[in-house]
Amino acid sequence: MQTPHRVGKQLLLPPYAGTWSARRGAYRVLYEIDDQRSVVTVTAVEYRGDVYRSR
Repeated sequence: MQTPHRVGKQLLLPPYAGTWSARRGAYRVLYEIDDQRSVVTVTAVEYRGDVYRSR
């Protein structure tokens, strides 16, 4: 992915602070971006209605 910052938005509140979120159809993809190493790590892919609910 060339520009991961343009795909989603950065989440600001705990416990998701520093995590990015992108909508893909009925799903929400949560990911972290390491600019130093040029690495994107996907941390979760969940149904949009369930992604932010506590477990």
